[in-house]
Amino acid sequence: MVVDQPRSCGSALGSQRTAPSQAMMSESLLLKTLMPVKRISREQFNQRLSFHQVLESLTGEEVDWFTSKPGGLLGTVAKGNGGTGWNYVILKRKKTGGMKVCNVEVNFFNRNAARVDLLLAMATAATSKLISA
Repeated sequence: MVVDQPRSCGSALGSQRTAPSQAMMSESLLLKTLMPVKRISREQFNQRLSFHQVLESLTGEEVDWFTSKPGGLLGTVAKGNGGTGWNYVILKRKKTGGMKVCNVEVNFFNRNAARVDLLLAMATAATSKLISA
């Protein structure tokens, strides 16, 4: 699995990602504000991704799943293996149709902090011109 980190898929909060105060914004407010991103079920996520089991073995137990409304991005929040904190992964659709990992962020203070950063990063990537690259 290749991990690319184009500017359009960077961490939205950068080095502040472990601060508990960053997660003050509610998920529903973020989803209303960041229209290009929506919550999906685990089953919907699995249908869009052929290597899902490999991904979960690397990220930990997945608990939240999201997609950009056009479907070019997928994101998941996971509880790290061995109590390593909360993580997320953003995947981007390639021109050939498959998905590639474009961002991995780890060791968030809590689930909500990881989810907020994921949603901001996905919204930024979804509105970026680099999404089709």
